[in-house]
Amino acid sequence: MKKFILVFSIFFLFTSAYSQILQPPQLLEPTSPYSGQNPPSNGFKWTRVTSNAGYRVSISTSSSMSPEITGYTTSSNIEQWVPNQSTWDMLPSNQTCYWSVKTHSAGDNWSIWATPIRQVTRTVSTIQVTVTSNYAGSCGPIFRVNGGDYNTQQTITVASGSAVTLGTYTPQSPCNPGLERFVYSNWSNSGSMNQTVYPTSNTTYTVNFTKQYYLFMNISPSNGGSSTPSEGWFNSGSTVQICATSNLVYNFSNWIGNGSGSYTGVTRCNVNITMNASVTETAYCTQLPQNINVSFQTYPSGLKVTIDGTEYTTPYNASWVSGTNHTINTNSPQSGGTGTQYVWTSWTHGGNQSQTVSPTSNTDYTCNFKTQYKLTMSTTCGGIITPPPGEYWYDAGTQVQISVSNNFDATTTLCLFTEWLGEGIGCYIGELLSTYINMNGPITQMARLLSPKPPDFDYVFVAEYENKI
Repeated sequence: MKKFILVFSIFFLFTSAYSQILQPPQLLEPTSPYSGQNPPSNGFKWTRVTSNAGYRVSISTSSSMSPEITGYTTSSNIEQWVPNQSTWDMLPSNQTCYWSVKTHSAGDNWSIWATPIRQVTRTVSTIQVTVTSNYAGSCGPIFRVNGGDYNTQQTITVASGSAVTLGTYTPQSPCNPGLERFVYSNWSNSGSMNQTVYPTSNTTYTVNFTKQYYLFMNISPSNGGSSTPSEGWFNSGSTVQICATSNLVYNFSNWIGNGSGSYTGVTRCNVNITMNASVTETAYCTQLPQNINVSFQTYPSGLKVTIDGTEYTTPYNASWVSGTNHTINTNSPQSGGTGTQYVWTSWTHGGNQSQTVSPTSNTDYTCNFKTQYKLTMSTTCGGIITPPPGEYWYDAGTQVQISVSNNFDATTTLCLFTEWLGEGIGCYIGELLSTYINMNGPITQMARLLSPKPPDFDYVFVAEYENKI
């Protein structure tokens, strides 16, 4: 009897503990697998496990039911969940997912997931979206599709009604910066430059640009005049009218154009060019004849210059036509009075002694000379002097060495040096055989020697005389 009571007690305790373990429900609807663009019309259903029990229904991309995409916890005695469309749209499109239910009771007890776990798929129809530009190509403008940059046509597959971002920027110069560019015009759907669209059928979006070319406008010379219009960007294929206006002292000559659609010719205004590419137009002007003042100076002043073959004493002023050719020259040396002359050294502006000039504005020409003085050397009786007897020209300020030596022998007339005689600024008067003079003016130097030899003159005496000098 005691043994029976013990066995019964153990069985009662075991069955009581087992009865506390929650059981999962059985899954009813939808039957597996379910697929559709919308949630099941009756939602998700399961069997009741026990009274006053709640349930957690969950959808996951994994058959282990983790991680959860979405789900719902019901209150007691509710065995159905009907998700709305926005909840259904949380499921990835066209991908197999899994759903199941587990039981929940007071005390935060949970059962295992109901098995077999069933499959569910949110089906979505796909469409082709094509994006391009009216200048699509390797050198075309950039447009953006879902954050990517492209310049050639792009076709993408997306879920019907999903978001597609479109955009671009302006202006753009992808290949020839400074010569051509693209300016945004519009999208074919009339949306903003940067927009998000939600197409539901195969759709093509085209972004339209206006191509522009740069027009360069020049005047030569730069101070010769002006031109219109101002240089800048013009639409491809557009017609632009150009005109040149010369300044008072210039006359319009001709246009020279470069680039497709440019103009080259002599018509000054009302000239049309076509912007088929970047164009450069240059208006050339020639300077009108005008008189200019030309003056001539010499240094030292008062000397002569030769202009176009005629000699003039400076200072001299002339009136010439601007830009005409004239020959300028000077004679060298030129006399500056007794014992003085002037020798050409340079023109202040450079060039040869004789040259051709073509001034275009008032101009001063200065001809530079150096001053030279004459040295006259002589002797009264034989002797050897340096420099030898004669006339010599030296630059002003030059230091010149003069010297003398006696000239005698047993058969010729004896000449003995006594003194130097001189005239002029810087000359030497004295008894030195050799000395220096400074050419600060014309100088005459004479070596005075004694002659003839006395009858009783003795050569020994001459030798002794020389030793005393």
